Amino acid sequence: MQTLIETSSEVVRKNWNEYKNDVQIDTTYYNMLWEELYKKFNIDGEEKFIKLLRNLIERKNIKTSNTVVLENETTLILKNIDTCKRRTIHDLCDHIGLHHVSKTLGKHKQRVLYIYLPTDWCWEFTKENIYDNEQLKEERKKKEEEYKKRKEQKRERREKRKKETFCDGCGICAFDTMLFMSIHFNGIYCENCLETEIGEDGYELSAHKCEPIDNCYYN
Repeated sequence: MQTLIETSSEVVRKNWNEYKNDVQIDTTYYNMLWEELYKKFNIDGEEKFIKLLRNLIERKNIKTSNTVVLENETTLILKNIDTCKRRTIHDLCDHIGLHHVSKTLGKHKQRVLYIYLPTDWCWEFTKENIYDNEQLKEERKKKEEEYKKRKEQKRERREKRKKETFCDGCGICAFDTMLFMSIHFNGIYCENCLETEIGEDGYELSAHKCEPIDNCYYN
């Protein structure tokens, strides 16, 4: 183990076939290899899908559900995952050496994510995803560009709506301060006006439960 400690974690991962028999799963050293990988790719080690993918790699028990299906000990199927989360999982698989592909199945054209543990798994240095052919890469790139475009358009609409929304008391713009609303009174008000404006019931507006206007209001 002294030899391992003197070797950089990335070298150990890159030459996993040489070192794997000297590293036991769940030991401090083994977990350190994962922590270094998380840092390298800015991965949240507590995120539920990274834990799920690690269980596949480590051949640990995987709790199945309507979303998670274990086809066999090296093949995991994820269903009912939204596009954004699927994209995140694709990236995670690339970072930790799992092969993956999205398939459209059934009459409802459901997108299902298949994840495979390669026989020669070698952390982030695993051989290139065999399912990621040029056509799939182009399709993914196109979808990512469309997603970014929609996200930018949504952001622009939100900012435009904010600039057109004002406090009904003092007229301050929602782009400059947080505005609030409530089921107990009509209108939209800033924090200062909630303290000074009187509602139809004779109480200050702040006496009622108020909620800040969230992004959904501006979409």
